[in-house]
Amino acid sequence: MLMGMPNTPHGQDDAFGLPSEAGGQRYYFDTYDGERFIPDNEGLILSGLAKAKEEAVKALPNMARDGLAHGDFREFVVEVRDEAGHKVLRAKLILVVEAPLGP
Repeated sequence: MLMGMPNTPHGQDDAFGLPSEAGGQRYYFDTYDGERFIPDNEGLILSGLAKAKEEAVKALPNMARDGLAHGDFREFVVEVRDEAGHKVLRAKLILVVEAPLGP
């Protein structure tokens, strides 16, 4: 999997901890946490776009786990590229903390 990635709260190794599937297509999962863009240079071999979508969506909570350490608003993005380098999917999670709440 994506070895050599910096140890960040949302590194691809943490977010995409799964083995590649034999006989599929390679997808690349670039991540952005509002501050850092981390390109995926290795990718995963998956059975199709539906599986790539599933993995991108599953990664977002892992990215957001420590995401508000620097404020009350953060946007997390996983952008999926195919083997030809075409962007085929973008999954986004926006995390907002609003306070105070009350009458």
